[in-house]
Amino acid sequence: MSRQYSISASAVAERARVKKLLDAGKCLRCRKANDRPERNTCTPCSIKECERRKLAYIQRKASNRCFRCTRPMPLGANTCEPCRLLARKYAQQLKKDAIHKYGDCCVMCGEARLGCLTLDHTDNNGYKHRKEIGLPEGTGSRFYRWLKDVNYECSYRLQVLCANCHMLKGGKYDD
Repeated sequence: MSRQYSISASAVAERARVKKLLDAGKCLRCRKANDRPERNTCTPCSIKECERRKLAYIQRKASNRCFRCTRPMPLGANTCEPCRLLARKYAQQLKKDAIHKYGDCCVMCGEARLGCLTLDHTDNNGYKHRKEIGLPEGTGSRFYRWLKDVNYECSYRLQVLCANCHMLKGGKYDD
């Protein structure tokens, strides 16, 4: 038995309004000309939103509240336990998807446990690659997120290696 969902008239009207603004090249917040057609908001509105979020983060941090959901959090933490677990689960899913896309086991030894696997730049140009796409060194889940955003199509050659084989390949340890 399939469920049928209906969309309210106000939701349909809102979608039409948003589509009309975007088609006209307007910012969704101020309705002025959008200088960033790839985004929904113009630069000034984006800056205002960023400042608003920073202020909200500072206020929540000062009141010892989670910056994501406003629940009380342990001293010294940035997020509450449920949000931390949710973020960890999301990061693990990103890694699982990326590893699955490039092969499910280490190409050198055949290790298949997800916790042991990493992505390796076959030409040892990972630092250069991260610089080009604007990621800091040793990014982990941020890199997996970037891969997902570009639909796992990367101009650099990547392969799956376990942590041990990755260290050996890097030449940091001799056999």
